[in-house]
Amino acid sequence: MSIHLKSLIFSPETAPRNRLKQALMQTRLRTTSFFARDSREALRFVGREKDLAVIFIRSSLSPKAINAFQTEVAQAELTYKPIFALLLDADHNVSEHVSRYYVGGMEGFLQEPFATDTVDELLDIAFQNRKRQVDEEEKRLNALRFMIRDGLQLVDEAALQRYLNERRGGGFALRRMKRLRLRTRKAGDDLVPEILLRLLEEEVVLQGENLELERFVPRETKVAFAEHPGKILSTILSDRNLSSERLATLLDVEQSYLEELLAEQAGITPQVSKGLARILGNTEDYWLSLQKAYELYISRQ
Repeated sequence: MSIHLKSLIFSPETAPRNRLKQALMQTRLRTTSFFARDSREALRFVGREKDLAVIFIRSSLSPKAINAFQTEVAQAELTYKPIFALLLDADHNVSEHVSRYYVGGMEGFLQEPFATDTVDELLDIAFQNRKRQVDEEEKRLNALRFMIRDGLQLVDEAALQRYLNERRGGGFALRRMKRLRLRTRKAGDDLVPEILLRLLEEEVVLQGENLELERFVPRETKVAFAEHPGKILSTILSDRNLSSERLATLLDVEQSYLEELLAEQAGITPQVSKGLARILGNTEDYWLSLQKAYELYISRQ
């Protein structure tokens, strides 16, 4: 398993930061280090990187400040949780600091001078912590991938059974699918939508290769009602306090076009759908589907 570790050195003093930086350059594991002088700067790095493996904290900070910083990190939305290591002066009593901070979540202690083998040992702990989290995530993804695959198969079975029963219900497959939906939701509680969407797309492709399309009879799409995508977009802008001028700039489109879209006088183009997906979320297909549904609805009136 190859992992490139990122570390953050949180120290108000410059000299200890530089000495630890030199020690990290001599270690076995490849690392990238970031430096912060105060908690605000440190938290900015934590929020930006999201996958720091180890955070070194200078012991010159007060216990209250250290505890507050650890709490902020624990509450942050991170890809992986880092370990914390306390940087001690050469004359510090290590046992005293271990008894004071270990219970609070400090998993490593480095005393000056920062010997390379000691730093290596701590990075090994960070590596094993990261490896464990990666392995756990992979297990969750595999379990979720299996449930999605099973769910897609059940959808096919339920749809086919409904067709064969002249649309009188999906029977056993449909009941199993409902139970599976609850399990999938529970498993996906701690996964971001982007990961779930990627897994679903992968399984849809695999499932589509084995789907017996000739057993299904296509039917005409029915749209009871569809709002203009401009109205939907206007509501989203209002909810997010985003002005039309700002959105036009982000989309790199004329302000006049966006105003026409919001006034329900223009439609969403494929190029604009890409920009909306990037800026507001959802997929390109989602934004285009709003336009197609509206056009279909209008054509049936």
